[in-house]
Amino acid sequence: MALPHSALAPSGSAVWREIATRSARAVTHLAERGIPIREILSPAAIRNAMTVHAAFGGSTNLLLHIPAIAHAVGIPRPVVQDWIAVNKVTPRLVDVLPNGPSYHPTVRAYLAGGVPEVMLHLRCLGLLDTSVLTATGRTLGENLDTWEKSDRRERFRTLLADRDNVAADSVIMSPEQARARGLTGTLVFPTGNLAPQGSVIKATSIAAEVVDADGVYRHTGPARVFYVGSGRHRRFAGGSNSGRRCDGFGGNRPARDGNGRDLSDHQCAQDPALWKACRAADRRALLRSFYGSLCGPYRAGGIGGRKLPLAKMGSGLAKAMAGRVYVCGIGSRCLYQGKVLIDVGCGSRPVLDYFQQGQKFFLDPLLADYVKIPAMETHWQRHPASHRFCLPAEESVTDLYDRGDFVLCWNVINHSWDPFRIVEQIRSYAKSGAKILLGTDLCERPYLGHPGIKSKPEFLRLIEQHFRVVKRSTRNAFPTCLDIALLLQKP
Repeated sequence: MALPHSALAPSGSAVWREIATRSARAVTHLAERGIPIREILSPAAIRNAMTVHAAFGGSTNLLLHIPAIAHAVGIPRPVVQDWIAVNKVTPRLVDVLPNGPSYHPTVRAYLAGGVPEVMLHLRCLGLLDTSVLTATGRTLGENLDTWEKSDRRERFRTLLADRDNVAADSVIMSPEQARARGLTGTLVFPTGNLAPQGSVIKATSIAAEVVDADGVYRHTGPARVFYVGSGRHRRFAGGSNSGRRCDGFGGNRPARDGNGRDLSDHQCAQDPALWKACRAADRRALLRSFYGSLCGPYRAGGIGGRKLPLAKMGSGLAKAMAGRVYVCGIGSRCLYQGKVLIDVGCGSRPVLDYFQQGQKFFLDPLLADYVKIPAMETHWQRHPASHRFCLPAEESVTDLYDRGDFVLCWNVINHSWDPFRIVEQIRSYAKSGAKILLGTDLCERPYLGHPGIKSKPEFLRLIEQHFRVVKRSTRNAFPTCLDIALLLQKP
């Protein structure tokens, strides 16, 4: 959905204004002809975009954007086999940072002709469907015919030669030139038991000296799975990464003990007393570390005695660990079965989904927008509309007063101008004896994003006026920022 020779234009340059003018006229033209976006964003157009991406040697970001765009317009999303097929037949034609070999800045690719120039070469190779409709209201083939003969093409190529003394054909090359210069594709998509649904590697980041004579990098060695970044970072920092090992990550960061060691979900569940030493890293990890006291023990089974708690996520990495697989799930005895759970300021993906039992209610001022996000639509359909309240945390939902058996409020009160009001609302939602999981971060000086609470003592006084503190954890997220997590109980 971009006009010819508009992508890659240098930021803030005069050409931006010219592109904006042309874009406005194109939108008006499409509206007058009654051409909707869905007629332009076709499966063939998606494959063309994947082909151009491969020819440029683009980054892995597009592997997120293309499926999202396809899903939004209701057409099949490309899978790993599609990416493999496109990258196998498409040569890289562009020599820009960070791929090399000459490492031209991106602006030179724009001056050399940009996307339409690359498409001319791809058309000659028969790799594009030139019959697709474009944002100009014309077919891709018609656009390329116009570009090939345009004064704009010659003007920009001349500008590149005059200003940088660089020939356009040395930045965007013909297939023959690219092959002679040794340009290779930038992305590869390994599949196998470590990544059953595929993976992606930036091939140009692999050192040339480890690539075999046939152009293939072969890596053989034992597999190690790190469920947290800290374990992997310690390997690097300690210089203990010797040998050819296959390392991978799985899951979110768990809590840590008083010595900074990672605590698994299983450990926290089996021994809730570990919470006294926990320094939870984020919202999800914090909730997992509370499982032992909130949701009952895990039901677990294993093979070979090797405990991999996050194998419950179906991780191919975990399943590849030499057959030693440990499967965990929430125990059948759930303390909140049939209870009422309330998430105040739930966000787009509420943490209450970790609770497989209970009647759940959600409050958030942007909830009406979250349920419209295509990627979240299916998720929110699991929760009745009557359980979703689109309003700020400071406002009241009187129907929920004195109903909550468990109330969650995470990183909400620190963003409010009236945190006292939010705490009062939480107290109103909780019934007597209910548990409340509350978290916030406190900065040395309030600012626009964190206006309400000015200090840890002030925050604790506010809490202790309304609740009994069952468990407490604090950690320094940054030198000037303190994270506080509290498990509370309403008297």
